Amino acid sequence: MKLAVFMCAALIPPKIAIGPELVRTIGALGDMDVPTVHIVGQHDPCYPQSTQLVKSCNQSNSQIIIHNGGHDIPRDAKNCRSMATGIERTARLATLAA
Repeated sequence: MKLAVFMCAALIPPKIAIGPELVRTIGALGDMDVPTVHIVGQHDPCYPQSTQLVKSCNQSNSQIIIHNGGHDIPRDAKNCRSMATGIERTARLATLAA
């Protein structure tokens, strides 16, 4: 079973990763064809990289969970439930694909 969980994902520092350089860096990874879940803070300086990373994944088995924080992993009950649900869904997709 293969899957990926990305939390506050940034491939290169946000002050460096702008425009064409960001696209080249993410494009160099190729497409990820495993189920993925992306947990992203809407106020994270890495938000642009995180949302671009989602685009390099198979859209039929990837999901994005956006919380209202920054470059952190939320610890409140509501967001923890949302993250757990997303990770469980991704694990189910990975099991079906195996």
